[in-house]
Amino acid sequence: MKAFLVAALFIQCALFVSCDFNDPKWKALRAKCVGLTGMDETHIHNAKQGQFTVDETFKMYLKCIMDEENLWLPGGKVNVEALMEAIPEKLLPIFEKPVKECIDEVEHDPEQHELAYKLTKCVYDKTLDHNLIKLVTLFCCLLAANSWKNVPEEFMEIGNVVSEKCIGKVPVSKETVAKARDLIFPETGTEEENHYKCYLLCIFQELGVWGDGVVDVVKHEMAFPPHLREKYNSSRMSCKGTKGANDCESAFLTMECYKNHDPDNYFIF
Repeated sequence: MKAFLVAALFIQCALFVSCDFNDPKWKALRAKCVGLTGMDETHIHNAKQGQFTVDETFKMYLKCIMDEENLWLPGGKVNVEALMEAIPEKLLPIFEKPVKECIDEVEHDPEQHELAYKLTKCVYDKTLDHNLIKLVTLFCCLLAANSWKNVPEEFMEIGNVVSEKCIGKVPVSKETVAKARDLIFPETGTEEENHYKCYLLCIFQELGVWGDGVVDVVKHEMAFPPHLREKYNSSRMSCKGTKGANDCESAFLTMECYKNHDPDNYFIF
């Protein structure tokens, strides 16, 4: 797996466009740096949107990533040579100049956490015209696989299609859905929470596993490839028949049941 540094998290992004959203190394690295710095993970979500919070714990998180991946030279300078070698050849025309320019602009900052933060934001700002690359980079490298947390590879394509369709049908914001994938949910009792609940119902309906006001456990099981069915069977059966005041509430309570029963394998499209 090739290292790739963009926005100070240029690591473990397999050949840039084939990121493994469930890579154990990324999960461990992110968890370690969040634990060491005490950072609120909403800062990572905001950075994905291009909103770089001026927060000391977020800056320390960025430094931690670079520490763990040995991206510093002795004396606290960024290892420019290693960064350039890590960028795939086809992407050098886009990133070589802004990365070098940004390093020149920020390398004199004596504080490594400030340097890591400024480098991150600088590269982002200098590549504003390359939105697709920015999106993939931030999903793969900055978010360290958490935006589609725990989603099996077999569901990535259909998950994107169904999610986009339901966002178009239900008045829920893309930001709300993205945050929910990071386990940051809408405030209880708000209109946005109600929209989010109906978004979950839409997902079940589009997958063809909703019937008579609940998830049809037989259809739900058949929606999974054979080799994955046993893995999710415990949650499926434990949450069978979960109902609320209406279908949207029932879908939400079912997902809450899945999350509480098996948080390690819980995912949202």
